[in-house]
Amino acid sequence: MYGTESERQQRAIAVAQSIAGRYGIDAGHPTILQDSNHTVIHLAPAPLVAKVSTSPEVASLTDEVMIAQFLVSMDGPVVPPTSLLPPGPHLEHGLEVSFWEYCSHDSGEPSPNVLGGSLRRLHDVLDGYSKPLRAWDRFDGIAGVLEASSTLQALPVDDRRFLQARYQELLSAIGSFCPAIRPLHGEPHGGNLLLSPHGPRWIDFESACLGPQEWDLTVLPDEVAARYFEGIDWNLLRLLRQMRSLCVAVWCWVDPDRAPVLRQAGTYHLALLKGLNGS
Repeated sequence: MYGTESERQQRAIAVAQSIAGRYGIDAGHPTILQDSNHTVIHLAPAPLVAKVSTSPEVASLTDEVMIAQFLVSMDGPVVPPTSLLPPGPHLEHGLEVSFWEYCSHDSGEPSPNVLGGSLRRLHDVLDGYSKPLRAWDRFDGIAGVLEASSTLQALPVDDRRFLQARYQELLSAIGSFCPAIRPLHGEPHGGNLLLSPHGPRWIDFESACLGPQEWDLTVLPDEVAARYFEGIDWNLLRLLRQMRSLCVAVWCWVDPDRAPVLRQAGTYHLALLKGLNGS
């Protein structure tokens, strides 16, 4: 359905330009900003970014837009949905598309302290979000992927069995905890934080969920987590870091040739899990 990388990108650009054009927006010089689970396009010369859902595995963009709109209303650290047209999501030719303000930013990685401080601010604002969010312990839906015989075919059988077994072990260990639950970003790594001239701004809320703070803290070094957050359960955090690696490995190996970064990340996190497990 989604074709080659070039076909996928061209289809995403055409759909985004078509929607923008209906609102009189000049988007004649598009630039691909990211192409992994989504194809993200700067619809230059307009200050407009289209996020096109070109992967069949990802969740709907509806909740993401609603969360961002709430954060904007609370002056939260977020890149806003656009005001140039309805932000969507729009459905066109089988693709879901949302639209966002173009946010100029430093291309460097945020420092751990910037990441920690901004995530603390985000959590504080998200505590006021009252609409339903998915449960944290679905762990990005990897159970269904691990159970399906048709998935993860890029991995040797032994590696698939290792991931299945490790998932069950971690799920059992994590299930023994009873943590406090709050709204979370879901994937608050440095790639989802833009260093704008007006301060750090978060993007990509499609993995937002209700869960323990430790799930979001898996991306932070211990010393940074301790500085910005209180009441951390360090044993739970240790297990959740392994589950985070397992989630990344699983989803990257679903379609590792979609983008080079996916195979690289899948290889790294699989090796990390084996090392932690003593394999």
